[in-house]
Amino acid sequence: MRKLIAILIVLFFTQIILGQEIVIAENGLNVRLEPNSKSKKIGKLHCGVKIKVTERTGKLLSLKDNGEIINGEWVKIDLENFPMFVPEFKAGYVFNGYLKSEKEFSLDLEKHILKYEKFKDYQIAKSSNPFFITGDFFGDGTVDFAIKVFKEKGNVVIIIMDIGGDKSQFLKPIENYNSDDNSNREIEEFGWADIFEKVNSGTILWSNYTDDFRSLEEVPSSEKVVLNYDAIYVHASESCGGGFIYWKDEVFNWLQQE
Repeated sequence: MRKLIAILIVLFFTQIILGQEIVIAENGLNVRLEPNSKSKKIGKLHCGVKIKVTERTGKLLSLKDNGEIINGEWVKIDLENFPMFVPEFKAGYVFNGYLKSEKEFSLDLEKHILKYEKFKDYQIAKSSNPFFITGDFFGDGTVDFAIKVFKEKGNVVIIIMDIGGDKSQFLKPIENYNSDDNSNREIEEFGWADIFEKVNSGTILWSNYTDDFRSLEEVPSSEKVVLNYDAIYVHASESCGGGFIYWKDEVFNWLQQE
């Protein structure tokens, strides 16, 4: 009986660990070559990215983050689906104090979304990786959530929840787009954006393409945007198209990137 109980306990914890997990570290999670904090850093996973844990190491770690003690252990993760982060490596090690099971996190996030009447008919686009990011997107000193969602049979859109504020809304930025009639157009959906990341406050943004690609040094000062708080970067890695979304003058603005 004791042997059976021990086997069941091992299986239970293996199921918890060896599965889809989500990175919840706001500033990203370092990936290392070996399971210790002095090992070579081989990449960084952004907040919101889903990963697969393949092995527990039993090597425990405790650290202090903003006055809070975070306990956990080093775990091995599969990196074959993350060529943009660590192209040379098939696996690496991360501290699981900043991981949460996808199922548990999704349930918590869905409860949070349901608090907003205008979002109640939307579902999380869980097939996206990541399907959420965090950051101070309204510049009020509070960490907000930007989440990819969809209505049944509808397009993927992004909602941003103004945590502690009243500006929660759908992200439908106006793109500065020169068409034949010089009109602007509204971006209706974000299902194409496989890259979905936070841009840190203080970053200088610019549109990198007019008639040809251009560097920061080639951009006039009037076209540069210095972020006073966090922004959002969306991009399609295959088609090389996307842009920055940032809050200014009480509206979300769009800055095209190729």
